Amino acid sequence: MAELESGDIVKLSVSSGKIMVSKVDIVEMGSQDPQAVEAYVNAAVKHMSPAKQVALAARILKFAQQEGGTDC
Repeated sequence: MAELESGDIVKLSVSSGKIMVSKVDIVEMGSQDPQAVEAYVNAAVKHMSPAKQVALAARILKFAQQEGGTDC
């Protein structure tokens, strides 16, 4: 469970009569700068199944090794 901090953006929902509060990641769509892309990927990965997360991590490592990454 993510810890909420002052200034965080949250989503309120109701489920079975209970109010649910969840932290929301806001990403500027269309921005191509590295920080925005990283924020988008991190936000997307949080919503993937563990199997998809592992498959994505494997593809990223393979790509990094092909690009000559030595710290992978």
